[in-house]
Amino acid sequence: MNKISELSIILLAGESSGDLYGGLLAKSILKLSPQARLSGVGGEAMRKAGVSLDCTISELSIMGVSEVLLHIPRLLLLRKRLVDHIFDSGASLLILIDFPDFNLSVAKKIFQRKKRLGLTSPRIYYFVPPQVWLWRKRRISKIRQLCDGVFPLFSFEHDLYTQHGIKSFYAGHPINDIVLRDQYCQNISENQASNTTAGLFPGSRLQEIANILPIMLNAILEFDKTWNTNRKSISVLISRCGWIAEDIYSDIIHRTGMPARFSISLIPHSYEIMERSDVILAKSGTVNLEIALFGKPFIVIYKTSLLTWLIAKFLLRIHHISLINILSAKVIVKEFVQYQANPSSIAVEMNGILTDSEYRANMIKQLTEFSDVHTRRRPDSVTDEIAQFILNDIK
Repeated sequence: MNKISELSIILLAGESSGDLYGGLLAKSILKLSPQARLSGVGGEAMRKAGVSLDCTISELSIMGVSEVLLHIPRLLLLRKRLVDHIFDSGASLLILIDFPDFNLSVAKKIFQRKKRLGLTSPRIYYFVPPQVWLWRKRRISKIRQLCDGVFPLFSFEHDLYTQHGIKSFYAGHPINDIVLRDQYCQNISENQASNTTAGLFPGSRLQEIANILPIMLNAILEFDKTWNTNRKSISVLISRCGWIAEDIYSDIIHRTGMPARFSISLIPHSYEIMERSDVILAKSGTVNLEIALFGKPFIVIYKTSLLTWLIAKFLLRIHHISLINILSAKVIVKEFVQYQANPSSIAVEMNGILTDSEYRANMIKQLTEFSDVHTRRRPDSVTDEIAQFILNDIK
């Protein structure tokens, strides 16, 4: 085993939330072990944290079953390149971050080669492991076989993995290392008489943005036409993913025909949007937990290809897609998914959030209670604790 001072670690993240968490973990590892060499797959957050990127998230940014099928040859070549790099680099440790379909396939190849060559390195850890409690429960046996340990996001996931004989370490949700709740003003522009600010989070994959952003923009147009009778000015803040060209967003905005009197901004800083918005339209995913920490009322919108949706419906067999509603076992935020994601219905919900003070206050209360239960603040850094556990475990 390499000494800690010579430690080589590979981190694999395949989407923006994984990049965010990977960046936090990389900073924590380098703080505790400054001589460690970090490389792998990620995005801007991981690069800034000190990870040498062998390829970027943009190369893995594919959504949906039908879309993935078109890119299988390229993904297989990329996987082979990564597996070769992991062994060539003499890595002591491989940290998988979310993105289970690709990451578990890499882990399987690593496991098989280690067994064939009689090696014990690299050890494999899973940070943000698959939500086996939600779907594809049989994955848990694969994780037990391939991984040396997991770092789940929720305490009940930790209990589940432990019950199945998998080494699990739970330090809390890393979102608390990102969102300092008391640092932000919760109500900068809410209920202003002359302006409404809408924040849009259409996703970080090209297909998501192409499918979801037009629906969000048309919902705002519908809201303006039907409900904005006082003709308040409308500001639209769109979360821009760094590796998506600005022209992609501009073309969609232009095709939607947004009026010149609307103020539309592309903003790369998610928390600035959350802070400034009166109402938020967001795709499902980690961003929902972040919005909840801000206590901002929001609406979940999602649309994918018909084939992907039908397969997901068959496999998931759940009533909700937002973690807020899934973990609460009730509807806290309205979801408009696939054929239900029509601008008129979304505009009605926008109006309720913006004009019904009791409805709005109740949603904020429930989001705050959700955050207190599921992403409870801890006195210490979550990723610092995980990094310390990893470094201690491999000594």
